[in-house]
Amino acid sequence: MSFFGFLSTAFRKTESKPEDDYRMKKDSNICAIQYSTWDNVYGPVVDCIWVGSRELSQDISKYLARNTLSIDLQKTEETFENEEEKKKKKKKSLFKDKSDPLDPLLSKNSTTSVNVHIFSNFDLIVISVSFLIPIQEHNQLQASLSICLPANCLKNFLKASSLFQDRSILVSARLVGLVLEREKKKLSKHQIFKTFTNDLLNFQNYIDAHIRSGILNPQLSMTIFHANPLIEKIPLKFFSCALTSMMQTCGCVLVIGLDEEEISYFIDSLSLFLTTQELSLSKQLDPPNVLNPEENSNNFSVGSLFKLNKLNDGSQRYIPDLFIQGIITDSFQTESLFESYYPSTIVDLNKKIVYQTPKFNYHQFHWKSKMRTFITQGSLSYKNIKLDSQVPLITTVKKASKSVQSFLNILFKLPLSLRLSYIINWKKLFYQKAIVLIRYTNSKL
Repeated sequence: MSFFGFLSTAFRKTESKPEDDYRMKKDSNICAIQYSTWDNVYGPVVDCIWVGSRELSQDISKYLARNTLSIDLQKTEETFENEEEKKKKKKKSLFKDKSDPLDPLLSKNSTTSVNVHIFSNFDLIVISVSFLIPIQEHNQLQASLSICLPANCLKNFLKASSLFQDRSILVSARLVGLVLEREKKKLSKHQIFKTFTNDLLNFQNYIDAHIRSGILNPQLSMTIFHANPLIEKIPLKFFSCALTSMMQTCGCVLVIGLDEEEISYFIDSLSLFLTTQELSLSKQLDPPNVLNPEENSNNFSVGSLFKLNKLNDGSQRYIPDLFIQGIITDSFQTESLFESYYPSTIVDLNKKIVYQTPKFNYHQFHWKSKMRTFITQGSLSYKNIKLDSQVPLITTVKKASKSVQSFLNILFKLPLSLRLSYIINWKKLFYQKAIVLIRYTNSKL
């Protein structure tokens, strides 16, 4: 390829369609998302740009395309040979289908690389996912998906960097599936890009919610551990079950109810048991602008579908991978919990019942099933799939652990001035015991 051919990174006009088809929300932290491919004649080519809060100039788009298409083709050919050898070896798997297409994507092998670039001259943070699309048996398309964020959100980006990278891989895998479908069904590029736009809107909500999340260290006076009129609404046994389940589900809790003050009160009480990093990935209650009681249902039974009250402003939307969050509703869609990487606890303040998803290994099985369906069918299809399992999707936590019960009994006997210190020391001791147990378990494996 000539020198001038490389410099003029191509904007191939394959089809002229309205730009509005490829636009996302403007009030977002995502500036734009760019899909680029490598052409053997033109070099790096910008195939599509989804515009968010900022339009990228042609020079910036060219620069991103040149710097994100960074897979070493010779290296990837070697890794494909190694992968063929690995496939011949038998490995234990949670799945009946051991050739699960999602596993290599989650393991971040060398054919799918994720890099984070900070371009200070453009005031951009770019999450770049580079991957190969096997269009034909001996022909692979080198491509990249670049998610552009403003540089001023660097601090908030770093707290969830690993989550953003993992989610970007899944979105890229969805795009790969659409490109392969286009080659198979002879669809136009406009058709697959328009379909992909719907998936990007959910991805945009995910990124925005995590960047804007964060809870300050709550004051003891705003929790159940201090004299407060709301303490009469929350039985001690109910709170001890919620705290026990929270410890069992990696600190991930969803609090639902109809009383805004009670939800905030409960979230503050549980937040005392999270680390600073975990608090930065938690969300206090966002009151909805409109709450339609006809959308809710009081007929909840374990294992049934909860209806999720979706609003245009997204204030009543469940956000996966947050530690603690609250929603004003008396019902919820159970399957949405499996969009999160970790198991979850559901605290129903209306009925004073604590629910819990399966433990980590079983939860991972359902999570991978959901994500695999997302890759093949998209975000509009995978939300309402039914998960088949011998293990119940939702169980009721009826009894608190002895350690939590003992802790709370001692805590409420202490004067108010000593309670916060006791909580901090108990939390440190709990983490130390957990580390010792994990090390002991690993040594026996």
